[in-house]
Amino acid sequence: MDFSALTTSNDVVTILSTEQLTTDEHWQPFKAGESLLLQAGEVIQRSRHGVRPAPAAQTSAR
Repeated sequence: MDFSALTTSNDVVTILSTEQLTTDEHWQPFKAGESLLLQAGEVIQRSRHGVRPAPAAQTSAR
């Protein structure tokens, strides 16, 4: 994707995607239950909600 025709060198372009779209850009994956708060295209807060730790494996004593 080439945004150069639509942006200037001072602009910030933010794309949200379910998978990495290119190999020559830095992509930041979301974690399960994570949300981002963006302002002017920049992340100003990352939060995780409703994520429970995986239950511990149970062993049976026989």
